[in-house]
Amino acid sequence: MIGLVMAGGRGSRMEFPAPEKLLLEYEKPIIFHVIDSLNDSHCFSKVFAATSSNSPDTKYELEQRGIETLDTQGNGYVNDLNFLLQKMNGSVFVVIVCILEFLLLMLIKFKIWIQLKKIT
Repeated sequence: MIGLVMAGGRGSRMEFPAPEKLLLEYEKPIIFHVIDSLNDSHCFSKVFAATSSNSPDTKYELEQRGIETLDTQGNGYVNDLNFLLQKMNGSVFVVIVCILEFLLLMLIKFKIWIQLKKIT
């Protein structure tokens, strides 16, 4: 199975000068936490990141780290995903939206923290 991280957006939901996927969390960009988690799960034969002309900084950082990228047209999430579905021609894969994955991770950590506070 292939892991596919969607990382080709403009990052317009958050008002930061850098792409939201490159925001640092625990000394490395969010997207690397997501990709490392997918690789560490040992569930995927390959992990790709989908990028576009909307995310040149993200693409550069990924490639500097040796992570393979797939170029999309940068026409929005649904259009880019459909483009990749056609390009991958029947391959089985799981799609991960980088910022949502990160928020889920933070929610889980917060819930664990609350439980630990109740114990102590």
